[in-house]
Amino acid sequence: MTANYDIPDYPTKRLRYFNNQFLNQQDFIDEESYHIAHEQAHMRALFVAGVCEGLQLGFPNGPSKPLTVMKGYAVDGKGRMIVLANSTDGPAGWPGSLADGDYLLHLSFFEAPSDMAPPTSGGAQDNTRMQQQPIIGATPKGGVAPADAVVLGGFTVAAGKFGNGTREGRQYSGVRLPGPNPAAAAALRSDAVNDDGAVLLGRLAIRRDAAGQLGPVLTLLNGLGGAGAAAAIDFDSYDPGANDPALRLQSIDDGAFSSHLVLSTKQPGAIGNKLVERLRVSNLGLMQFPNEAPKDKLVIWETGPNDRYGIGLNSGNINVFCPQSAHFSLRQNDCRGAEVFTVSGAGDGAFSGGLSVAGNVTLSGAKVRNSGGQTIFETNANDWLRINPDQQYPGIAMYKAVALGTGGLAVGSWDQLPAGQLKVTGPATIGGALGVGATLSVSGDVALGGKHAFRSSDSWLRLNQDGAFGLGVFTPGLFSASALTVGGSGNPGNGNVVVAGTLTAAVVQAEDGRISMKTYGGDTPTGQLSGIHVQHGGNARMTAVFGLEMPVNNLTGYHALGVSMRGQFHNRSQVGVVQAQLFHPFDDSNNISDGPRTAEGGRVHSDSCQVFWNVTDRNGFNVNGYAWML
Repeated sequence: MTANYDIPDYPTKRLRYFNNQFLNQQDFIDEESYHIAHEQAHMRALFVAGVCEGLQLGFPNGPSKPLTVMKGYAVDGKGRMIVLANSTDGPAGWPGSLADGDYLLHLSFFEAPSDMAPPTSGGAQDNTRMQQQPIIGATPKGGVAPADAVVLGGFTVAAGKFGNGTREGRQYSGVRLPGPNPAAAAALRSDAVNDDGAVLLGRLAIRRDAAGQLGPVLTLLNGLGGAGAAAAIDFDSYDPGANDPALRLQSIDDGAFSSHLVLSTKQPGAIGNKLVERLRVSNLGLMQFPNEAPKDKLVIWETGPNDRYGIGLNSGNINVFCPQSAHFSLRQNDCRGAEVFTVSGAGDGAFSGGLSVAGNVTLSGAKVRNSGGQTIFETNANDWLRINPDQQYPGIAMYKAVALGTGGLAVGSWDQLPAGQLKVTGPATIGGALGVGATLSVSGDVALGGKHAFRSSDSWLRLNQDGAFGLGVFTPGLFSASALTVGGSGNPGNGNVVVAGTLTAAVVQAEDGRISMKTYGGDTPTGQLSGIHVQHGGNARMTAVFGLEMPVNNLTGYHALGVSMRGQFHNRSQVGVVQAQLFHPFDDSNNISDGPRTAEGGRVHSDSCQVFWNVTDRNGFNVNGYAWML
């Protein structure tokens, strides 16, 4: 009977021995197969296929000779141990028998009988051992390796020669965690890159049931520590090989028994690009973003390049951004609370309450408008501050006092004035008191209470020219009711005019009044009354008294020159005379001591003074009047 050397996948029967039992070769084969089957079932269930030790790829014979696989062992998918006790060369025809290209090198389980027994008299002769003879093979990269073959690495053939070998595709054995699906069980194996690297194939859940206290803990321990020491968790959606991972979450020792937490990602574009720090939570709890691109650091919502909401850094500034049609709002309590401040994507801002600014306010635009779009004030390239420039407000009201500081104020023009000066071009209305510490220059009229008080449209200073102030001009001490003092001070009394110096007048309107002039120069009068013209209209007779007050001594030498009187009559045919009557100044009864002196166009002498009297015929009719010198 031919012996059966098959190894069952699930061994259920083992040999049972008893005394005087007869055994044949199959019994011994079954005994061995039972133990081998148990070993393979254990390896298949708890280990994943791959290299366990050794089996490195090399080219000790040169690129034109067969490659060599170093000694070692592996486990295949059936749980069988594949062993190379010595370094073994690949097929003899390599590399010449291989087409140019990239290949995966693999090793498959195979064993054959060996160690033939020596011939004995009367005995059977056969192989006494089973010898492993693993098969070294190659599959073009991208192809499918034979079932249960273990990939050892890769190599390249070019122009009939081997290139350098790689560890690309090399499979390492590991621990298999049986699960519901035998073909997709979780496994822990080497990462094939780092000497101490491991890869968990599948999902990992850490569980520790602890009611009301700390539950599961995952500890990453760098036992040597020190400033800059780190521990990390890497995330990859592809096999990075020896390159940086796609993302790394890393703790960095601060040298003070605490750590920073750093999130880094690989710069997009190539598998060989390096990690770039994107976010750091410092040991003090500060969240820090680097200033490198990209500048948008926190994107809260994004559906496209024109629909993005977030916070970013640009040119040393922190920026909040949103689409042009949206708004950035500051609200109370939560995102649905009362809106306190809002800025639209177009740049318009609005406050629901007051705005208090402790420092400078810089406006990048030219105008500041209210919620209705009306311009409040404007600045331009000439550095003017224009209030109500579009004249959308009916006027400007200053609720409180305004201080100009070291500048001036121009109203109605663009003049730049020195400090402390006020210029008003056009009518100016002042409802309260006006204090002027220097010169007040007015280019037009001055109205008080809506009435013209001063006019300076020509070379005259015209006071109350329109007569709008019906009672006249009143200033106690200088101008008083029905009195005038010129060149002096004090009230001369109702109806009097006092001139401290020379009085020169072309026309004086008088109604039986008195013009009095005091001029004292010691005891001798030195002033003179000249060029006086008294005009009276509407009466047939006019009396005008000219009084000159003089000291009682030395009355000679004083004269009144060029005195003329003119009367207008309703009937121009009436004939009258001009008389000059001189009264003695010391006669209390006003009697004429030596009689009145009457003259027509001549001079009259007295004991104490002299009068020069000129008679003028105006407009073809006679004039009549009286003149006294007291």
